[in-house]
Amino acid sequence: LEIISESEDNFVIEFTAYDYWFVRMKLDSNDLIFGIASGEHFAETERLSQYDDLDTFFEGIRKDLQLRIPDKYLKAKGWKDSSIYASEPAIVFERIDYIDKTELMKKYLKEFSAAQKNIKGADKLPLNQYMKWREASVKNKGGKYMTLGKFYGDENGAPAADSYIKIAEAEGDTYVDLGENWKIIEDEYGLSDDEMFRLFILSAMDDAVEAGKTIRFCHNPKLFKDNSIWYEYQYLKERYGYELEFRDGYWYAE
Repeated sequence: LEIISESEDNFVIEFTAYDYWFVRMKLDSNDLIFGIASGEHFAETERLSQYDDLDTFFEGIRKDLQLRIPDKYLKAKGWKDSSIYASEPAIVFERIDYIDKTELMKKYLKEFSAAQKNIKGADKLPLNQYMKWREASVKNKGGKYMTLGKFYGDENGAPAADSYIKIAEAEGDTYVDLGENWKIIEDEYGLSDDEMFRLFILSAMDDAVEAGKTIRFCHNPKLFKDNSIWYEYQYLKERYGYELEFRDGYWYAE
């Protein structure tokens, strides 16, 4: 996998599909463009706008590539009409370790596509910006725990010692923080606090659950029913059936 170019508004990646074609995927503003690359030549085969269905897009890529590869080759490799595509459209890459990065991009695209449909105003946020801020918002991704809690600021507005940010940092826990960029994104794209909360906080919590992380609160959510941690707890309770258990100084959601 090679990043050909990258800027605030677009990026281009190139990789080998089916160990046969050099292909290129470009994010240009709100459109994701896929095609076959040959030197300086690029033949576009699929285009995904922010309003299109992501699964249909990747299924179209699979079909486009297979149509351009001899059946004998695909069958010999076990890729012709393979059941690998039955439940999730995918591209077979030259090296397995490249899949993680591409799956991450697919995940963000799918997430963003759902947000476009379900969160009022989310269509104002360009796809490339969502991917950028979504990735930057989650800190200590490798942490065993995800810590949630109240933000407390010092006299300069920086996180105080009893803020969830400082507590999570000290423990090496995963946490979400956009800092001053939260307000910048809201102002630039006309998003509300609720829309930002759903796009960045709840999606990161879903990631933590999916990754098998233990989620814990460093402040009791039940004491702050006018704060975001109350809504975080309610989300975990309603979506995953979690309840709180206090031990070792934390409220664990299990």
